[in-house]
Amino acid sequence: MSEKTVSFEEGRSNRVNYLYHQDDVNLTFSAHFHDSFEFLYCYEGLLKVSIDKNDFTLHAGEAALILPNQIHLYETVGSSKSYLCIFSPDHVDAFYPSTVKECAVNPVFKFDKYLNLIEDIKHSGDPYLIRSAFYFIASIYNKLPKMPREKKFTTLVGQVLSYVEENYKSNISLDDFSKKVGYDYHYLSNVVNDGLKENFRSYLNRFRVQKAIELLKREDVQIQEVAEEVGYDSLRTFNRNFLKIIGKTPRDYREEILEENK
Repeated sequence: MSEKTVSFEEGRSNRVNYLYHQDDVNLTFSAHFHDSFEFLYCYEGLLKVSIDKNDFTLHAGEAALILPNQIHLYETVGSSKSYLCIFSPDHVDAFYPSTVKECAVNPVFKFDKYLNLIEDIKHSGDPYLIRSAFYFIASIYNKLPKMPREKKFTTLVGQVLSYVEENYKSNISLDDFSKKVGYDYHYLSNVVNDGLKENFRSYLNRFRVQKAIELLKREDVQIQEVAEEVGYDSLRTFNRNFLKIIGKTPRDYREEILEENK
């Protein structure tokens, strides 16, 4: 499955007045979490969204709001065009406390009548207008049926994601992590599979490939060096995993990027 690179906030930092947004074609991104809200709107096509192991589908005209520290991932079904916006809790500081213990049973809602709000967020530059747009989104979300957030599940999967982020350059395994945190390996494996929609090894390879993509944009770094930098001892293994995830070899990907940048 080919995967589009998405730029998310670094280090999951909850920066004051943080706001990032982008338009996407065929958005697909593996499991991640951060301290900010994430708003997603589907213009065309279908998008699968998994949030804390629950699966939802966004059709054209629908949106979803992901709360801070919810584990989430995206997968395009066929094709899609979408808008994604990440914003820090201080933009909706009166709403944020209500999201700490509760979340929507289904966070998907119709939003096609309010596309002007997306344009305000994108282009207005007026902090009050942008904040009012976020509060309008929050007001829709607040009316949805709620359920308690699964803190233990989110914390455990979050620990796994952090473990990968901090140690992906080394030879790591889920077995090593299970011993480190004192959880039964088979229990932890089931939790990971539920939360990430793939096993630990598959997620680790996907994470390493995402890191490799950034390095491949630099002409001064050899492909062998890229492989080693992201945790692969074998260039052959790196090439095989990159081809499986991205749909082309690292060399072909680099040549394509360099040609686009001319």
